[in-house]
Amino acid sequence: MVRCFGVAMPFFPLNSLFGQGTVMQIVQSPKSIGIYMEDDHDGGGTRVIYMDGRPHAPSSARFYLGDSRGHWEGNTLVVETTNFLPGVLQQNLRVSNSDRLKITERMTRAGANDLKREVTLDDPKIWTRPWTGLIEMGKTDDARQMIFDSACHEGNYGMTGILVGARRAEQTAKK
Repeated sequence: MVRCFGVAMPFFPLNSLFGQGTVMQIVQSPKSIGIYMEDDHDGGGTRVIYMDGRPHAPSSARFYLGDSRGHWEGNTLVVETTNFLPGVLQQNLRVSNSDRLKITERMTRAGANDLKREVTLDDPKIWTRPWTGLIEMGKTDDARQMIFDSACHEGNYGMTGILVGARRAEQTAKK
């Protein structure tokens, strides 16, 4: 399993009881939108969605978070993401994906403090038809600053050696 690459797509909040996967920050510029999604122990992930009409990267180019292109349909942001690495869905959905995976997201403000996010997964090599999940999210007061610095320690394998070495150094210093 890939470690320390941050969140995988599609980003579904799998454990909302603990707030895991429920924090998202959206920043918009004239040519792109950046979305930071926080996910507890996996660290965060930042997606860049190009909004300037450029085509997707060549199909031979594969990315962990895919290659995202967006446009507006009224007040709905529509994002099509393709060019995923094989197996990227294993991390959070526990299913395989092929080189034909396409994820279409539709994000709509449902109110002043509400965002409706529809995520449609289409992979004709894996499923007989596309399927859609709905995620409804609320806005947090900006003053609360709910985004925290995420750090990943490569599964903490190195941490064991660091701690063992520190304890030995402490024991040697006592002698």
